[in-house]
Amino acid sequence: MLIQVKLQNVLGYLNQPKIEETYQGKVALEGKLGGINVDDLEVSNLENKIVVINYWATWCPPCVAEMPSFQKLYDQYQDNPEVIFLFLTADSGKRVYTFLNENRFTFPVYRERETVFQELEHTSIPTTFILNRKGEIKVKKTGAAQWNSQKVHKILSSLLAEK
Repeated sequence: MLIQVKLQNVLGYLNQPKIEETYQGKVALEGKLGGINVDDLEVSNLENKIVVINYWATWCPPCVAEMPSFQKLYDQYQDNPEVIFLFLTADSGKRVYTFLNENRFTFPVYRERETVFQELEHTSIPTTFILNRKGEIKVKKTGAAQWNSQKVHKILSSLLAEK
């Protein structure tokens, strides 16, 4: 798996996320997420926030490859109450705790108890979405990417500037 992760790291740097100008969709912010390393979350609390949602798994090499860049991005925005990160997995809590501790990751991980984000269609992982304050999907990226990049910071800054 280590070789796969290294290869995905290289590919992630080449494959940058972008704003999907033609992607249409609005996400209903209803339901509850079960916190694994954080408290449970009422999704309605995400209204008027910029939300970064990443579907991932501990056994997925592309997911593992992009996690260090996500951690750096999270570190830079974790104190900003306007930007919320949700890392969603179906892995067991024990497996996630072990993974987070071994890699010193501190980002918040949740499990969907029911399908909360029905509008976020994805058939593979990792898949990441960024929603604006209105709950509209502005970024949809499938596959590993470099998330702590100037391009992503520009996207988030642009979304933060919108009122």
